[in-house]
Amino acid sequence: MKDLQVITIDFWNTLFDSVNHENRYKYRNDIFIEETSKLGFNINEFDLDNAIKESWAYFEDHWINKMRTPESSELVQVIFSYLNLPYEKNTFNRIVTSYEDSLFEHPPVLIDGVRELLPKLAEKYRLGLISDTGYSPGTHLRKLMSDNDILDYFTSFSFSNETGVSKPHEKAFQTILQELKVDPKHSLHIGDIERTDVVGANNSGMISVLFTGVESEFDRKNPEITSADISINHWSELSEALNI
Repeated sequence: MKDLQVITIDFWNTLFDSVNHENRYKYRNDIFIEETSKLGFNINEFDLDNAIKESWAYFEDHWINKMRTPESSELVQVIFSYLNLPYEKNTFNRIVTSYEDSLFEHPPVLIDGVRELLPKLAEKYRLGLISDTGYSPGTHLRKLMSDNDILDYFTSFSFSNETGVSKPHEKAFQTILQELKVDPKHSLHIGDIERTDVVGANNSGMISVLFTGVESEFDRKNPEITSADISINHWSELSEALNI
């Protein structure tokens, strides 16, 4: 990989481990129940859980079949509709904000090896971030990166809520490649999901790296045999592959 110029990295379960998701879930639910109770509604957790499952089915349908990621406001609207709740602007907006900000209340953590390797990568290559977003938009993910002192290592960003498309859509990858004016064959993408990261990188002509260091629901859906050029279980293996 002597001609490698650009490395792009996925956010969730590649750069950051999505730990604390149960605490984020509870935080969002507590605020949802609190805010709707002010309007005189007594929403129980069972019904709310089912409404959230409905919103995630909606999310996955759009994410997988339409290659876009609905934002929190759209998902909260699905939940409101499922529970037959009327739209009240202030309540709705406070709930949406709690969904977006839950990332800061119970933040994910950097994956082992990231903090040590990023400075070395940034010295030799230009770094970009290609991420599908969920409840929290790109602005929030940037802030989390800044809070962890890694934002400045990156020179280009492609967040699905900002580009309007999710991986493996070509635009998700071309946004970075065109901005940095780099030939795909001189670039590498590392991510944890075969369907989005590996397939998208391969289709864009990039070197693909599958990261298997964190097990998540989406990772468990990966095929046993990957189409990635390289598969690594720890960031140190990328260091070895790049000889840095």
